Amino acid sequence: MRRVNSILVPVDFSRISANAFRYALRLADHLDASIDLLHVVPSSDGSLVSISLNSQLIGIGKDKLTDMFTREMTAVATKLEHVPAVRSFAKEGNLRSVIRQHVKEERNDLIVMGTHKENDDVDDIFGTNTSLLVSNAPCPVLAVPEGFTFQPLQSICYATDLSHVDAFHAGHLLKVLRVFRPRLDFVHVNTGKSGKTKFNMDLLRDVFDRPDTGVDTGFHILEDDDVAEELFEFAEKAKSDLVVMHRPRRGWLGRLFGKSNTREAVLEATIPLLILPQGEGEEPEVE
Repeated sequence: MRRVNSILVPVDFSRISANAFRYALRLADHLDASIDLLHVVPSSDGSLVSISLNSQLIGIGKDKLTDMFTREMTAVATKLEHVPAVRSFAKEGNLRSVIRQHVKEERNDLIVMGTHKENDDVDDIFGTNTSLLVSNAPCPVLAVPEGFTFQPLQSICYATDLSHVDAFHAGHLLKVLRVFRPRLDFVHVNTGKSGKTKFNMDLLRDVFDRPDTGVDTGFHILEDDDVAEELFEFAEKAKSDLVVMHRPRRGWLGRLFGKSNTREAVLEATIPLLILPQGEGEEPEVE
């Protein structure tokens, strides 16, 4: 994961997205990053009435973004050492497409979005869209559960399937978050359907559990058929401030018939969840 200089926060003005913005403000303060607030209005159907209505909605969205910025900045102002630079955007189009295009054009390094449990009766567009966005987001996505208040990232639960090399690049993430000097717990969940892994936890221990790393580490193998549930149960008991997962590379058959642990984890999340694209750890560092 590369250094976070710019954070994108899509909002729909619900309490869930407002909470995600407050979280992003606190995180950006620690990381010395800027924030882009983005509100997306669905595309018009091409009729004159629809075009006129969307133009009005864009204007209303801009006004609401200003109000939201003032309200949420006031709410966290006393907890900020440095006020992050914030830009506001109101755009029209498909939510996920607009987000991907904005990241490409503005070179955001991280997307922060609010989420809620799948069965919660909440009228917002981001709870479920967050889980969908992780499937093809162009950069890491940080899902913030409804009502979760920012805590310094002093303890990280890092999930690994022990079949890809991504966990061995956890040092890149630690470098990005070095201001927090976090503890790092590697966690692998064996399920009844788990096949043979390519690596074992001892190999990770050889890489990270050394005095010269200066990192407090733990290595854990758990047993449960529900990976997401077991992962968050562990994270809660360990008082983790962040759970990290890698989005796996999956072919079209896998996407069609398989169950995505990352999307399931977003809907199960009780602690902020960082989803890294596969191979994200191999990206070059930015000093």
